[in-house]
Amino acid sequence: AQNKFWPMHDALFATQTRWENLPSPAPVFDSLAQSTGVDMKRWRDCVTSGKMRPLIEGDHDRAQRAGASATPSFMIGDKLLAGAMPIAELQKAIDSAMVKNRKQ
Repeated sequence: AQNKFWPMHDALFATQTRWENLPSPAPVFDSLAQSTGVDMKRWRDCVTSGKMRPLIEGDHDRAQRAGASATPSFMIGDKLLAGAMPIAELQKAIDSAMVKNRKQ
């Protein structure tokens, strides 16, 4: 692992206004990957191979089936939480799901 997930994640969100309306944001993404120190050969292989597509599409499909229609959305146990919320509310949902899971 390159340990570049969080730096790339943060760079994508910090620059979203630069690329969100572009017909193809790939050049911006390439630049961000390079500036965060991602191995560019591995980056290009990942982006062009399509090997991650089934995982991404699977996550998207699960979110759609669950009724997710807002960002952020969280699936905690069998409960969908949509939209921004206080951390205390999110923690309460996590704690509740953990208790429910222990009972099963």
